[in-house]
Amino acid sequence: MISSAVWIAEWFKRIWLGKSNTVEHHNHDKAFLGINRKSDLPRLPVIFEDAGIGAALLREDGSILQVNRVLEELLGYSLNELAGQKIQSLSLADDLDGFNQLFNQSSKLTGSVKQEKSFLHKNGHKVWANVTLAPIRDAQSKNNAYLCQFQDITNSKQAEENLQRNQLLLKGIIEGIPDVVFVKDTQGRYLTINNAGAKLFGKPAEEIIGKYDFELFSSEEIQRANENDHLVMKTKEIIVYELAMTINGITQVMLFTKTPFLNKIGQVIGIVVVAQDITEHQRASENLEHSRSELRALSARLQSIREEERLRIAREIHDELGQVLTGLKLDLVSFTKKLPESRNKVDNEQLTLKSQEIITLINNAILTVRKISTELRPGLLDAVGLTAAIEWQAKEFESRTGIKCKLKLPSENIVLDQNRSIAVFRIFQEILTNVARHSQATDVNVSIEKRETLLFLEARDNGRGIKANEFSNPKSLGLLGMRERALLLGGEVSIRGVQNKGTIVTLRVPLPLVSST
Repeated sequence: MISSAVWIAEWFKRIWLGKSNTVEHHNHDKAFLGINRKSDLPRLPVIFEDAGIGAALLREDGSILQVNRVLEELLGYSLNELAGQKIQSLSLADDLDGFNQLFNQSSKLTGSVKQEKSFLHKNGHKVWANVTLAPIRDAQSKNNAYLCQFQDITNSKQAEENLQRNQLLLKGIIEGIPDVVFVKDTQGRYLTINNAGAKLFGKPAEEIIGKYDFELFSSEEIQRANENDHLVMKTKEIIVYELAMTINGITQVMLFTKTPFLNKIGQVIGIVVVAQDITEHQRASENLEHSRSELRALSARLQSIREEERLRIAREIHDELGQVLTGLKLDLVSFTKKLPESRNKVDNEQLTLKSQEIITLINNAILTVRKISTELRPGLLDAVGLTAAIEWQAKEFESRTGIKCKLKLPSENIVLDQNRSIAVFRIFQEILTNVARHSQATDVNVSIEKRETLLFLEARDNGRGIKANEFSNPKSLGLLGMRERALLLGGEVSIRGVQNKGTIVTLRVPLPLVSST
């Protein structure tokens, strides 16, 4: 359409500049160009009315003479509203200076010029157009008028502005992230990187963009990184991994999250990487784990010392105090038998009765000593084994609390090493203690079984059901003790409670054991 300006200009000169020599020729021109009967202004040829771009005839100062329908629709104004107005007045402020300068220097134009311009639509919104301005000259080659064409590029400009806005938004988000963020293409070149990344790498962003990993890091460190890059692009899946890197002489542990960068049709065009410096976090985690290991070792030692002390005290009470009481009983019985018969029958009966009371007290003391000794360390645990000790403890619990304790034991005797036997027995004792103190239960069912290399102990009561805040309470030392004992054996304790239906405690312990019948 731009090339049509030359012959359009010739027709226009004949009418507007009065160069037609004959009435017939003039009438032919009017028929071709069309005369607006209201204003007698020259109109654009029909070819421009049917064109897909806007068109206008302008005076030398930019005043509008004629426009086609496309331009009317583009700007929202009719010809009657536009006629006489300067095209510059419709341009937005940011483009106005350039437009004015163009028409101020219009006399110097020797050919068409093309510029992007923004205009204000009648409804108030912005429209964009590629404006082509072509001079129309008279016989003296003076620019007396212009043919101005407008190609609507509003959609593309809006898309461009949206893209720029989104890019600025994305950049703001990336820069606001404290972690390292960068994008690489399929060849491994850095396309963009945020300030956090540039700071970590110790280089300005412009020195990183366009570079490859081998230009920034040693080959040992980038081998795994490149392998993971290729894996992400091949599988189109996100991967997360840790990698120790030496940057500027300092070793840092980074947590990488790599995501495939896809285009609209799902093709991989690169990867997006978020890298978090977890050096301090990992160091703190290692220190915490080291502290936990030390505390568990200390706990194990304290448990061992405690059990040793219980065993020593139980033996001393049983052997020493039990023997003393038994000897005292025997001596008292012997002494009673050798008492001379008193002439006073009443005194003799009182003396015999008193001696019987003392013997009864001694018998009770002996039973108490045995009970204390057994509770400190059941002799059955060392003499017969875990199964017998649990049976004894269940009977003692039932007789003492009135809560029925039903046992389901394996047919074969499970033989454990001493540490495991003691730990499982103490956990069982703690379970029964909690049932008695807190559960409000009337029954508890306990089952013990061996499954391959694991020992399972499960206790179910029909009480109120433990609440979540109770078994997670750090003040619940009994529950904490059970967990610690299990952890020391490489096992675990799980606790589940159902309101008004009871509590289930499950112990799992690995078994380097020998079974015997």
